[in-house]
Amino acid sequence: MDRDKLRELREHLDYVDDRFTHRVRQSPSLVRLGPEELERRQRDLADYVIELKDTLRQLLALLGEDG
Repeated sequence: MDRDKLRELREHLDYVDDRFTHRVRQSPSLVRLGPEELERRQRDLADYVIELKDTLRQLLALLGEDG
């Protein structure tokens, strides 16, 4: 297994976490938010999921190299 690539994936995951987690978990009450704010949060969540999916694909590809 390529340890450098694994380290890069870990660093990228930490970066994604730092960039998105606070956006996704801002306030528990979504009822008071306007449509624009809800749309922005939905985009943030979609971006977060896409980044996680891409990172997971890279990790699975890396793990598959050993098999």
